[in-house]
Order: sequence, then C-alpha cells, then structure tokens
Amino acid sequence: MNDTQRLRLQEMIKVNNVEDQTNVIRELKHSSILKKELQNILNPILEYFLKEIDCLHDRGISYENLIWHPKFDLEKCDLPGKKFVLSIDLSGGGSGDFTVINIFKVIKI
Repeated sequence: MNDTQRLRLQEMIKVNNVEDQTNVIRELKHSSILKKELQNILNPILEYFLKEIDCLHDRGISYENLIWHPKFDLEKCDLPGKKFVLSIDLSGGGSGDFTVINIFKVIKI
C-alpha cells in the first residue's frame, strides 16, 4: 500500500467510525491454524523421496522419477479401510511435457 492509499484508508476509517479488530482476529483460535496452512501453501518445504518398490524393480520397470510425499507410507496402503485414487496424466511427447501420477487418499468427511 502506498502513502496515498494509506491516507485514503485512514480517512475512510475516520468517516465510517470503524473499530480496529486486528488484535481480536489474531487471538482467535482459527487464526493460527489459517496462518500455518497459508504458510504451507505459500512456502512448501517438503522433501519428497525415492522408495524402492520390489515388484517394479524385479520386473525391470523404470521408476527412478517416482518420488513420494514424506507422510505417505507405501507399506500401509493395502490395510483394510484404506482407499486411494490415482490420477495419471500421460505426456504427449512435447517439450516440457511429463507423465504425472498423483495418488490421493480417500477419506470420509
């Protein structure tokens, strides 16, 4: 916000008899949760990792670019009640085009 905009905002606050609620908003419980979620979205600092998958390795299938979210446990994905959806975008061979596989855990809301 530049100086002119700041001055205009102050005039609007004065004319409309506005009460500053900034501290109330900061103290609300959801405020810290929202702040954390926004920080995660804006600054994702996750290190994805490569995991050896015996069934692919034994068949000679190349998967060196298949990396996993640190919270995903491949060993537990076949437990009862666990459900996943795979989204696969196959590359068309154009420049900068990649095959992408997303794995989403299905949860009841």
